[in-house]
Order: sequence, then structure tokens, then C-alpha cells
Amino acid sequence: MNWEEVQNETENLVKEGYQILSEGPAYGWSAISKLPKEAGVSAIYKGKELLYVGESENIFNKFVKHHDNPNSKCPFRRNLAESKLEIPFKKNDKGKKVAVAPAHEVDSKTQEYLQHCCVRYLLVDLGRTELKEYIIKRYSPVLNKK
Repeated sequence: MNWEEVQNETENLVKEGYQILSEGPAYGWSAISKLPKEAGVSAIYKGKELLYVGESENIFNKFVKHHDNPNSKCPFRRNLAESKLEIPFKKNDKGKKVAVAPAHEVDSKTQEYLQHCCVRYLLVDLGRTELKEYIIKRYSPVLNKK
């Protein structure tokens, strides 16, 4: 197979990757400890709605450090609070978005929402970024905004 053929086949590969990911086992938010400590692409769903897709060298660590950590300042949690929970945010003196509501209230509502979500993943070494970008472009998950 030459380089041009590889490039032409890329779209079919990422489509197949998304299909495998979206049909894979779903792990409830309370089962995050079962996620692998390997490279791959992960997706967060609430029911059939794709909320977020990401890639990481270590899926487990990404969830523990960012997505499931109430103290995390990652865009995922802020976007969830703002977009899905309709918690108002404003820019502080440094230009960063902060919730108008008390932090403990935002964290509590965010954690409650996440208990109704599930995670799916696909182990991928080469092509993680391409698969993630394809899914974002094609399905526009609401929580993938910065």
C-alpha cells in the first residue's frame, strides 16, 4: 500500500473506530476505576447523547485527575456546568471564567449529573488524535468546546 492509498483509507478507518467505540461496553460513572491505564480514545454519553470525546496516553488517569475530580479546573467540568446545568459563569479580574454559584454547589450538581453518564473507550496507540478530531467534527459533542 502506498502513501496515497493510506491517506484515502484514513476516513474509513476513523469511521470504523467510532463505530467500535460507540458500540463498546458502557461503564457507569461509579465504575471509572475499571478504565484501563492504557492509551486510547474515550467518550462520555448521557443516554444516547455523545457529550464529550477525548484521547489520552492513560485513559484512567485522565478521568481520575480531570473529569472525576471536583477540584479540577478542566474545561470539561466547567462546560458541563455551564452548558448542561445552566449554571451562570462570568469572567474574573484575570479573564478566567468562574461560576456565579458557590463552588461546592457547582461541584455537587456536576457530580450528580455525571452519575447518570457512562464512559466508553477504544484502546488506540496510533491515530488517537485523528479519531478524536473526526468524532468532534462529525458529531459536535457539546462539552468539547474550550
